[in-house]
Amino acid sequence: MTSEYLVSLVVPLRNEASIIEAFVEDALRVLSAQCRHFELVLVDDRSTDDTLSVVSRLMQRHSAMRLIRLSRR
Repeated sequence: MTSEYLVSLVVPLRNEASIIEAFVEDALRVLSAQCRHFELVLVDDRSTDDTLSVVSRLMQRHSAMRLIRLSRR
């Protein structure tokens, strides 16, 4: 049974390039199985690794993703 509500999963990120792709795929799989309307909001806390490039690539594949990049820690 899927929910009629909008579900937003908000996840903080800081230097998560090595794990973010697997996390996003798992999170979106669970959200899509349980919810009709959902979004995955990633909040980058000024990562210094390749987190942003990985997230950018993932956002091209998944329209339910959003990115907020903080201007400072």
